[in-house]
Amino acid sequence: MKVREIALSFASLVIRLALVVIIVFAIIRFGKQAYEFGYKLFAVESVDEPPGRDIVVSVGPEDGMTDIAKMLEEKGLTGDWKLFFLQSKLSEYKDAIVPGTYTLNTSMNVDKMLMTLQNIEDEEAEEQGEADELTEQAIEEGVSGDDNFDIYGYNGDGSEGELIEPEIVEDVEAEGE
Repeated sequence: MKVREIALSFASLVIRLALVVIIVFAIIRFGKQAYEFGYKLFAVESVDEPPGRDIVVSVGPEDGMTDIAKMLEEKGLTGDWKLFFLQSKLSEYKDAIVPGTYTLNTSMNVDKMLMTLQNIEDEEAEEQGEADELTEQAIEEGVSGDDNFDIYGYNGDGSEGELIEPEIVEDVEAEGE
């Protein structure tokens, strides 16, 4: 009888340990998958590196975001339609898609695809153009490093802001020595 009780205790211990090991591995695997999904959700990466491939897609008025996300996955513009769907809901470009035919590129991220599908022009290119104009203007005016010139703030709309006066800070430690 003692041998049987010892064998049952040992078998019970082995089963409990196996159960704990299985649970620990399941938690680790679930954690890795959750981390990878969360990373992909907020990383907003494209499928391919530039220049990518151009793919023509047609969006009808009856197509919902789920249909569009599935179509984009089928055409190779996104890796996972569920991920694209969630990214589109979290994007600042989550407004309604304008029906039509569009040329998308596999190097576009979710935001750029949504901007294209909503007929929104790329704001970054516009902002970059304004900054380039200000730089070119300074070069044309002949501003060099030797010249003494005023420093102006930038308002973000292409106009100059108020004059920024440089502060002269005295070295307190040097005076005390």
